Amino acid sequence: MNNIKDMERLFDSIIDGLNQPVGESPAASFLNTNSSSDVTVNITVSSDGLSAAICVKTADPTRGSYPVEALNRAIREKGVVFGVQAGKLLKMALNGIYDTEVEFARGTAPIDGDDGRIVPLVELPEAGELYPVKVGTALCRIEPPTSGINGTDVFGNVIRAKRGKACAAPTGANTCLSGDCAELVAGISGALTLRGGCYCMSDEFVIEGDVDRKNGKLDFFGNITVRGNVHKGAQMRCGGKIKIYGAVSEAELSAKSVEIAEESSGTKITAESMVLADCRECGLRCTGTIKCGSLYECDVICDGDIFCTENYGVICGGKIDCEGRIVCTSAGTRMHEKTEIILGNAARLESEKAALKEKLSKIDAEISKISEKLGEQAGGDISEHDRELIAAAQRIKNRREEEREPISARLEKIAEIISSAGSSSLRAARALHPGVSVSLGTYHRDVEKEYAGAAIYGNHLGIVIS
Repeated sequence: MNNIKDMERLFDSIIDGLNQPVGESPAASFLNTNSSSDVTVNITVSSDGLSAAICVKTADPTRGSYPVEALNRAIREKGVVFGVQAGKLLKMALNGIYDTEVEFARGTAPIDGDDGRIVPLVELPEAGELYPVKVGTALCRIEPPTSGINGTDVFGNVIRAKRGKACAAPTGANTCLSGDCAELVAGISGALTLRGGCYCMSDEFVIEGDVDRKNGKLDFFGNITVRGNVHKGAQMRCGGKIKIYGAVSEAELSAKSVEIAEESSGTKITAESMVLADCRECGLRCTGTIKCGSLYECDVICDGDIFCTENYGVICGGKIDCEGRIVCTSAGTRMHEKTEIILGNAARLESEKAALKEKLSKIDAEISKISEKLGEQAGGDISEHDRELIAAAQRIKNRREEEREPISARLEKIAEIISSAGSSSLRAARALHPGVSVSLGTYHRDVEKEYAGAAIYGNHLGIVIS
């Protein structure tokens, strides 16, 4: 009984001097000032305040167990209130653990916020690859930084988490942020490239080398520039200009305008205007003007004028169907090679006109039908399913209206060409050879002798060669 009272007096004295800052507390004796026992308690707290340890020291480790409340009182005096592990303290007291430092409290470390990041929303092109993107397309999402989660030290104090760092928007040429600044969107329709980590849109796609079947299947909104040659199997289509610095062989090109610096052979070209070097066995479809070198064995349909004046400026072989003027250095050859020239082919245009009108009529009928259905659904309660159907129908209607515009424009162009068909003519500045046959409207004439320069045109009597 006396021993228990002595122990209680010892524990009553341990709180002396414990109200100290982080670090090791001074010794606190279990004994009162009249006791000769040498028993002390040390409480240490880590420098970050996330861990606290307790150690009961004595010169006589055979003392045995001691009251756990004595430890709790010392801990409270020290100010440790968070993360205290009561089970460890109880085990320590019951087992009479001396001269061993025991961690009895642990705080929670703060979790710092994540930095902002860029999340791509489209496929990022490799070097030399074309990735066409329409205006308004979301290119990437800009995720903001997070705040993180605060921690708590063993004294119950809040340890503030560090907020993540914001990332800069990778804004490049012809791109802009969305209204909420959460996404980067394309400002124009064009090719997406990465430059210095920034998303850039360009209306020109440049290929520094050659193009062939492997890398030459291109479909682009803007301009395509090839600084090399275009080889067999390449297919290139764009909404702007195709400019090729080299030669073209057995390819297919379609654009508003096409420029080719060197010879084209076995190639199909469709454009509103063309500037070409010599062409051999090519198929040309042009709604505007063709400027070229020589045309050898080519199949040409041109709604405008043909100026075949560069290099030798020869038209020989093949079939040339032109609604405007043909100006060349010579037509035909001294070998009397068959060359067919059609000026002002109204029959072809009338056939195309009829086909386009039929197509336009079908589109108009579909638009009218959709408009009628949409009108029936207007007003009243509409289910979610019906609302989706209406949205789909509206999209179809919009597409049909977009399809209608170029057809209407082409019909107007045909009417203009037909009205001016009487002005079609051919002028060979140096020579017109036998073997050339000329058709103009319902008239036809074969060239039967050599002309040292000639002009062919039509009047009320037929075809005139002068």
